[in-house]
Amino acid sequence: KIGTSKLTATYGDISSDPMDVYVNNIDIVSSLRAFAAIKSDRSIMTWGTAMYGGYSVEIADQLINVKTLIANQFGFAALRDDNTILSWGTLWDAGQYFYYQNIKEIVTTKDGWAFAALTLDGKVVSWGHNAHGGDPSAVYDQLVDVEKIYPGSSAFVAEKKDGTVLTWGHPQFGGDSSKVKDKLNNVKDIAANSFGFAALKNDGTVVAWGDPEFGGDTTSVNAQLNSVKALYFNNVSFAALKNDGTVVTWGDAYRGGDSSKVQNKLTDVKQIYSNPYAYVALKNDGSAVVWGLKLNGGDSSEVQSKLNYLKTVYSTHAAFAAIDNNGKVITWGDPYLGGDSSLVAEELVNVDKIASTVTAFAALKKDGTVVTWGDAEFGGDSSKVTNELYDIIDIFGSYDGAFAAVRKDGVLITWGKPEAGGGATGSDLFIYPATNAD
Repeated sequence: KIGTSKLTATYGDISSDPMDVYVNNIDIVSSLRAFAAIKSDRSIMTWGTAMYGGYSVEIADQLINVKTLIANQFGFAALRDDNTILSWGTLWDAGQYFYYQNIKEIVTTKDGWAFAALTLDGKVVSWGHNAHGGDPSAVYDQLVDVEKIYPGSSAFVAEKKDGTVLTWGHPQFGGDSSKVKDKLNNVKDIAANSFGFAALKNDGTVVAWGDPEFGGDTTSVNAQLNSVKALYFNNVSFAALKNDGTVVTWGDAYRGGDSSKVQNKLTDVKQIYSNPYAYVALKNDGSAVVWGLKLNGGDSSEVQSKLNYLKTVYSTHAAFAAIDNNGKVITWGDPYLGGDSSLVAEELVNVDKIASTVTAFAALKKDGTVVTWGDAEFGGDSSKVTNELYDIIDIFGSYDGAFAAVRKDGVLITWGKPEAGGGATGSDLFIYPATNAD
């Protein structure tokens, strides 16, 4: 449906007042335990645990004319038309008000302790926990002519127009790049895992820094890191895709950093997917190669014969779900965390998209229905709202255990852990809009 419709947050017999939304361009983001949505009037609706951004009543009158909304683990940040930034959640209590001119984009560290914003004139501002990227004072004078900011786990990287790089934040997790400073030039792209960064240079070589055990040191594979076209990562390692379709890995050997057992199969690769401790390489012929921690989906032997003609791959913390070209779904990994879909296998056909929480999956089918599996408490059981899950046009998941589905008529259906945004129970949950309904 094009234009506006009515959005209502619904759980069981409890519903919020309806409000106008643009159902053809829905923007919903999630923290660990809350959701935030931009309404059609560009004010903000939030629900979930208050400490994670689910309650924004105290700053509702300021959450207007929002053009960009981003989330980290603990809360949200909204960029308004007048280039002011408003943040709320655990780190900001009732919210703090920031005023910066000409903001171009906002990013956040993966640990959720800091935000950074890039201005149109190439300068940088950051806020949050000083030790986790919130304090750029050590490099502030050099933060000019910045083209892009890359967030890491507890640090930021600023790529300048001249191809050089500046870092700040927790030194153990990539905030200190002094050991490779002379090599950080002509940078094309940057990837970050939980412990450091890897920079892809224009000549196809790679420079890494951070914790050496988890990918911050490329010494063991330097000779192979040439003609690289893309970098991928999981929590504790990196994977480099080369122009010839081969793959080079480094970092924690047991959890993805060592791909030697499948190296002869890692050819003609076009895309790599990951969860925290395993990888899936999708080849041009639609087949897949898997490696990493077995318990997290690093072993696909039980379904390998089915991993053909794949279109894309999704993940939970310890499992993978792949959609093939016919819309069928194949799963593997921890059976309790989404790796076993046998109970709903017959329903997993004509699937268009999959969303996930930390331990459960939700599949959106082409007919607008939804199929769920995995940890029941974390969204794997949608039986209480099954009758409401029709004409669904999009689905979203919050990491800590809830799903939100948007129906064609604008109604919002949630399920999973109430404290993560999945229901209308719990003293910290507020599914009602932060602003008065239209």
